[in-house]
Amino acid sequence: MTTANMITLLGVRLEDPSKDLFTDATLYLMINTAQRKLMQLLNANALTDFQVVDTNNTNSLDSNLDERFVALSDLSPAPFGGVHGIQGIKKNNSDTWYTKISFHQYMDWSNGSVAMSYHNPLYWIRGDNIYISQNDAIDVFYLKKPTDVANGVDSEFNDIFHDAILELAEAECWRTVREFERQNDAESRGLSMIALHNENTPAMDHYAGSVPYDTTGDLVIMQRVTNG
Repeated sequence: MTTANMITLLGVRLEDPSKDLFTDATLYLMINTAQRKLMQLLNANALTDFQVVDTNNTNSLDSNLDERFVALSDLSPAPFGGVHGIQGIKKNNSDTWYTKISFHQYMDWSNGSVAMSYHNPLYWIRGDNIYISQNDAIDVFYLKKPTDVANGVDSEFNDIFHDAILELAEAECWRTVREFERQNDAESRGLSMIALHNENTPAMDHYAGSVPYDTTGDLVIMQRVTNG
């Protein structure tokens, strides 16, 4: 569906095809708001239109931690949701993938509270930086921000999600004029569509524990040091 089609259909649903109440500028704003909301609500594995990779990112040294990092602000295009959009890290020109650990695991490891054995290099998130255990150039796999729709600029979402976008946009429009019952109806329809999409999307996220293979050997905490 083109943006022009979306604007026309949204105007009809709002019983305002002549744009007397909701201008084109307002409708663009609400569609873009709906797109960002949809990004947050959809299973990340359904967002294939926004999966990108920024390759060969060189790292910098954090003198406070004495660790290497790549800043999220260096990624192009910009990731959606900051660190929450990061899906994976790989050594550039290599088949070696980094294994994610938490910052607390890193602290325990770096101060000697635990000893770790790992097959792949490690990465962790701190602030707006991706820290890495090796001095590598890295490829960052992540979800990018959706481009705002505008006159002549169509939505990057697959057509299958356009109706849900319109329902969420309609709900946002009704909110502005305090038509709360109609807002709730439109939002309910949109959320029902999103729930159905999520049910039909395979859950393959490593950190959700849903991978269909054994990962127990990837990272092992060998022991907690009690007398160090």
